Amino acid sequence: MILSQQNPSIENNSGSNSFCEYSGNRDYFAVYDIGSNTIKFLTARKKDEKTIDFLLHLSYTTRLADKLFFTGELSQDAIHRTLDILRHLRMRADNLKVGSRIAAATSAVRDSKNRKKFLKEAEEVLGHKILLLSGEDEAKTIYRGVSSDPSLQGKDNLLTVLDVGGGSSEWICGKDKKPERFLSLPLGAIRIKDRFITEYPVGTKTVAHMLLCLEKQLKEQLKDFKNYSQHIIGTGGTVAAMANMFQESPKEDFLKTHLYAMGTDAIQKKIEELSRYDLTKLATVPGLPQSRIEIIIPGMAVVFSTLSVLGANSITSSIRGLRYGLLDLLMSESSKL
Repeated sequence: MILSQQNPSIENNSGSNSFCEYSGNRDYFAVYDIGSNTIKFLTARKKDEKTIDFLLHLSYTTRLADKLFFTGELSQDAIHRTLDILRHLRMRADNLKVGSRIAAATSAVRDSKNRKKFLKEAEEVLGHKILLLSGEDEAKTIYRGVSSDPSLQGKDNLLTVLDVGGGSSEWICGKDKKPERFLSLPLGAIRIKDRFITEYPVGTKTVAHMLLCLEKQLKEQLKDFKNYSQHIIGTGGTVAAMANMFQESPKEDFLKTHLYAMGTDAIQKKIEELSRYDLTKLATVPGLPQSRIEIIIPGMAVVFSTLSVLGANSITSSIRGLRYGLLDLLMSESSKL
C-alpha cells in the first residue's frame, strides 16, 4: 500500500523504490494511469524548484474492464488494446528521453483473476514495474493529485473529492493536503452500466431505479462525509466529459473542463434528457465524447447520487486526479536520489 505507514518502502529516503524507473534525464517525468476504461498519460518537465511544464496530456479509451463484471477476467481483446496503447505511449516517453517514470493500475486489474498475466505482459512493454493500487491507495493518490493544484493552495477549507472511474469510484475528504476519510467502492461507470442498463434509450424508469439503488447504498457509506461537503471536486473521465458536455465543446478540452462548476439540478435534468436518447442520438450530443456515449448516464448517476446524499449544490471538475498524484509522488521520490 502506498502513502501508508504500513508500507514505508513506498515513501522512504533510500531512492530504491521498485515502482519508479529512473534513467537518463530525471527532470523529465512520465506517468501511466492504467484505468478500467481509459489509459491516461502525462509527461512533465521540471524547470526549477517551483516551476513545472506539463508537456503531454493524453487519454485513450481501451475498455480494459469490458465484460469483467460477468467473467471476472480481463478479456484478451481488452488486454491487446491496452498493450497496444502502452507500446505507443512508451515510444512517446522514449522520444522525449524521459528519465523518471511511474505506472499504476487500478480497479479492473486488481479485481481480475488474470491480473498477474496482464501485469507481466504490460511490464514487459513498459520496461519497468507497475504499481497495483488498492482502493485505499487509489483514493489517497487521487486526493494527493487534486490537492497539488496551486489554485487550492493556502485555502483553509474542507474538501471532498469524488473520482468516478470505469471500475470503481473513490470518495476522499480532508483539509489542505491531508486526507482524513476515504472510501473506494466498485461503483464505476462500466460496472453500473453492466448492472442496470440493458438497452437504449435507457428510459426514465431504469434511471429512477438506478438512482434509488445508488442513493440507498451511498447514504450509509457517506454518512461521515457530510461535514466535508461544502466544497466538492470531481475528477476522472465521467466528470471531465460532463464539463465538456455542459459547455458543448466541439472536442475534448482538458483546459476548459478544469475548475468548471456544475449544479446538482442541472445534472439531474441532463440525466433525464439523455435517458430518452438512443445510441445514435447520444452520439450527436454536443461535447459528449464518442468513447463515453454508453457509460455517461451511469457515470453521471454516481455523481448525482453523491451530491444528493451529501446535500451539495454543485461539483467542480478538476483534471488533477490520479495521474497528478502519481506525478507528485514520482517527483518527491526523484528529489531524494
